[in-house]
Amino acid sequence: MIEAQQRAFSAQRLGNVQAHDDWLAPLLREYYDPMYRHQLEHQPRSTLHVGDWDSCLVVARQWEREYVA
Repeated sequence: MIEAQQRAFSAQRLGNVQAHDDWLAPLLREYYDPMYRHQLEHQPRSTLHVGDWDSCLVVARQWEREYVA
């Protein structure tokens, strides 16, 4: 992962920020996703919605229309 980070920062200096996907995506998938899943399962709290990006955006926009507007 460190090599991927080094390549990404080198590419960023040339204007390519998408090179960070090579190390960020596995970090999110392998570390943060399981951590968040564990917290959702083991810490009771009210949750508005859990889902993918598109479904979360739909719910956020609906909530905004109902409660903010």
